[in-house]
Amino acid sequence: MNDRYLVGGKYRLCEQLGCGGMATVYKAINVKLDRAVALKLIDDEIDETRFHDEAVVAFKCKSEHLVRAFDQGIDGQMGSYIAYELLGCSLDDKLIYGALGWGKTLRKVTVPLLSALAAIHNEGIIHRDVKPGNLLLSCDGRYKLGDFGLALYANRSARTEEGCIIGTPSYMAPEQLLGGNHMVTTATDIYSAALVIVEAATGKKIRSWEKPAARRYEHIVNHSPTAADLVEMGIPSYAAKPLAQAMAPAPIERNKSAQKLLLDLKKPRRAQQVGRQRKVEKAKKVRHTKWKSMKRAVLLWLLFWSLLLGMRLQQSNACLDVSLSCRACYGIFLSLGKRLGYSPRYARDIFAKRRE
Repeated sequence: MNDRYLVGGKYRLCEQLGCGGMATVYKAINVKLDRAVALKLIDDEIDETRFHDEAVVAFKCKSEHLVRAFDQGIDGQMGSYIAYELLGCSLDDKLIYGALGWGKTLRKVTVPLLSALAAIHNEGIIHRDVKPGNLLLSCDGRYKLGDFGLALYANRSARTEEGCIIGTPSYMAPEQLLGGNHMVTTATDIYSAALVIVEAATGKKIRSWEKPAARRYEHIVNHSPTAADLVEMGIPSYAAKPLAQAMAPAPIERNKSAQKLLLDLKKPRRAQQVGRQRKVEKAKKVRHTKWKSMKRAVLLWLLFWSLLLGMRLQQSNACLDVSLSCRACYGIFLSLGKRLGYSPRYARDIFAKRRE
């Protein structure tokens, strides 16, 4: 291919980023907009229906947690193509250097992944290929879900063909792995998302094979990870239960939705925020009480010295009238009490009690 050739009349190919069973992805430059994109070239063997479905899904679903699609078309020499936003490395590449830990996994993987699934599920779409390789790092440090090549409309045809495995076996739900007459629903994506979350947090795969077999399917159904197993792997105890529920063999036993799973995983975090807020309010109340007590003590101290001053004035005959001396002391006391925030009535009552 000539380096000067422009795919679709505007995309110049720079380098190959990846190659899969149905397409090849290149880094390309849109010469008209001077913008780098990830250009996905669809293989000729893929039927037009699947390419059309991917293009529709990519443009229909709008979410900040999904890889954006800019353009799609057909080139005379290269065939069908879709231009996506160019992002960084995948989560699969990142996990080569070790696990992210639960804190980073919750912020950078769990929240965007489940939010992206909630967005496409609301549109009646099933992703069917949730895996670390399809989570791409964005500029803000969070991962975005991409690759809608296997996406399926739930109300169109939600069954896989007999004997045909669609997806990545290591991250497939039991019903997707078995195929045939087993319904593929949004719960299938939730199962795969739970596998990805556990792997990102612990660096350990729940399953590590690539070629499915009947005995392996039975192993999945009969040996689903429990909450105790996930805790041993390094998952916090409060998150182990909802994740174990998401990996239940039967779809009906899993979390109702991706949004519900996300809320379950974030509940302790919200509880901690509420607890911190209550502690702050309690500390403010304690400080206010201490300050109020201190003001009362200062006021009584001023009252004592005001009375002492009045007695001194009377003894020195500086004020021949006792009432005049008392009024002078009361004026000093009242002015200082106002500065401390007390009302004149409160200061007058205290002064009257002290005189008695």
